[in-house]
Amino acid sequence: MIRMRAMALLGLLAACDKLFSVEQVPPVDVRTFDPTTECPGYDLQLFAGSRYRVIESLGFAWQAFDDCRDDVAGFTHLVVMSSRAELEAIRQSLELRNIRRWWIGAVQPVDVTQVDTAWIWATGAPVDPTFWATAPYDEPNDYNAGEVDHAEQFSAVALNYDGMVDYAGRVIDQAVCECDGEPVATAAAIAVDQSRL
Repeated sequence: MIRMRAMALLGLLAACDKLFSVEQVPPVDVRTFDPTTECPGYDLQLFAGSRYRVIESLGFAWQAFDDCRDDVAGFTHLVVMSSRAELEAIRQSLELRNIRRWWIGAVQPVDVTQVDTAWIWATGAPVDPTFWATAPYDEPNDYNAGEVDHAEQFSAVALNYDGMVDYAGRVIDQAVCECDGEPVATAAAIAVDQSRL
């Protein structure tokens, strides 16, 4: 009798163990982003982990922003410079095409209070202040000490000779798109939307 109860108890414990045990879940198949396959048409590979596409036709900041973002939603945007080396590699490539300035993914958020330091990239990361052009530009927001209405200067272009300058979105320029798997940040999209008005 004791043996039967012990066997029944062991059977009950085994059933409970199956019912309440944590199953070993197989590892999730994490997809690795590959810009060579994810971003057709992005033919420039100038920097590790990214591919680039040059928009040679002239357009406004918001047009370039939309054009890049819409290539592969969630993976593409106006170029975001992660280092001076990346800026220099792009600059050299565009110099061969005789492109002197181009739209990049630096924007000034709508609710900005500190105009010199509040710039962000299209991905939401802060812009490194060392990327801004120096004298006579003294950027951002102070070209020859003449930019008093910083609300007009909410987008940026890179120059082929000296870093970045802020620009009104109503100017037309060429652009560089980047495919790196990073989505566009909401704050950047809102900032670009103000140029549509």
